[in-house]
Amino acid sequence: NGYVKSWDHDIGSPVKFAQVLATIDAPDLDQQLSQAKATLASVEANEQIATLIADRNNILLQKQIVAQQLADQSTADAKAKKAVVDANAANVRQLEAMQSFKTLAAPFDGVVTARNVELGMLINSGGSGQPLFEVSDLHRVRIYVQVPQSFSAGLTPGLKATFEMPQYPGVQFDATLSHISKAMNPASRSMQVELQADNSAGKFFAGSYCNVQFEIPADAN
Repeated sequence: NGYVKSWDHDIGSPVKFAQVLATIDAPDLDQQLSQAKATLASVEANEQIATLIADRNNILLQKQIVAQQLADQSTADAKAKKAVVDANAANVRQLEAMQSFKTLAAPFDGVVTARNVELGMLINSGGSGQPLFEVSDLHRVRIYVQVPQSFSAGLTPGLKATFEMPQYPGVQFDATLSHISKAMNPASRSMQVELQADNSAGKFFAGSYCNVQFEIPADAN
């Protein structure tokens, strides 16, 4: 939980992998981490004292100055305090891992296609609201088509196809069939397939509509 401290990239901005998109100010988390580190330092000091006492009693036991029971008790106490140290160290690591989420970074090279953050905006961890940013990798695009059942038999991966887009009238682009669902939609009696097309020129945008023409091999007869 926290508040948006700053954001660095708006929609349409190209970003690289791990490039910072925004930072979140989380004072509550910072305070929890400081307290956890202080607690860890305290239990580490107690564990060091318990270890020294256990070592000393083990030496005195060899000289038959202290009883076996006292040496066993001090050894067990040192082990218990060591377990407390491990538990608190794990708590510190967990809070440090949570702190890493104060920085929102791009998961891959791409373009920011949505920004839903403003300065001072409240961020709830684990919320089911809209994403803070959307980053899209558009160097290749996927095209999903519902193919009628009567044409489904001639579809195989690697099949060539062309498609047209309303914003580029009269221009045809190449695509290749990559995946076939092999299941019919009972409502429309059609099968979803996926094509992929190169978008190195950046002409195609996510969510666009297109008309696809498949080059299905025809029977010679």
